[in-house]
Amino acid sequence: MILLLASMKIFLDITRIYARSWRASPTGIDRVEWAYAQHLQRQDVLDLVFTLPKVSGQLTAQRKGEFLAQIGRNWGEMPKATEDPIFVAIGTWLRQPLNLQATATLRLSPPKAPLPNARLLGAPLGDFLRGRKVLSRALQQARGIKRCYLNVSHLQIEHPQRFQWTQQNGVPVTLMLHDT
Repeated sequence: MILLLASMKIFLDITRIYARSWRASPTGIDRVEWAYAQHLQRQDVLDLVFTLPKVSGQLTAQRKGEFLAQIGRNWGEMPKATEDPIFVAIGTWLRQPLNLQATATLRLSPPKAPLPNARLLGAPLGDFLRGRKVLSRALQQARGIKRCYLNVSHLQIEHPQRFQWTQQNGVPVTLMLHDT
């Protein structure tokens, strides 16, 4: 797969996780979109795009890294399960001797997402203002190589006008439909 990807540019739609990046807990589909972004970023074939009612755009290379790291922090994504405080608490509880008389319930809550600092709060506005130009430049630079728009969250597929930029630039569209 790496050889195939080396000569390709993938425009991954991150509109869903972009809109939900400040939440402390992702949904399953959020995790799928983030996992694709993480994997494709390591392959160095990834551009992160967003599709909104009035503008489609792309994050700059610097913002791409910042954005993915911020999501990992907000969602508490740990490289190892043993670093996850909820996983550790459940393991500790399971290792306790069974007490059939106990009526207490184990209640665990994920940590709240950290409040973003002012710089990070201002980033989305900058993304929207620069995004169209960044996307246009990336499309020009990727001429002559295989390109693909990938939407793994199936968000907004009922709004074809948001994907006009793919048709205008000859970018094939790939959609993932979950639970079909």
